[in-house]
Amino acid sequence: RFNQMKLMTQNQYETLLDAISGLKLKGYVYSFNYINEGLYCPETKQTFGSENIEIIEIHRFKAISEVSVVYAVEAGNIIKGIIIDAFGVYAGSGLGEFIAKSTFQNCKK
Repeated sequence: RFNQMKLMTQNQYETLLDAISGLKLKGYVYSFNYINEGLYCPETKQTFGSENIEIIEIHRFKAISEVSVVYAVEAGNIIKGIIIDAFGVYAGSGLGEFIAKSTFQNCKK
């Protein structure tokens, strides 16, 4: 899984915070949480299955004990937001498997 994520990474920012700020400037203003095999947007109170998710950008950051990945996501062709996945100490949410089922735009799957 780690090697696959490395291949898909694009448009690298310097830090995780830079990526979040940069993506917000591009219109990715909503946040998503992975729950019950779907992405939940707390601002709109909607949940989206993988068939309604498109991954637009992927940014990977390596820290001492973990790797974080920021995904720029379009849900239902309307809502643009981000979700962050962690590998290492905080891994295990199932988000990686969910993302793998989603559609990728301009990214190698």
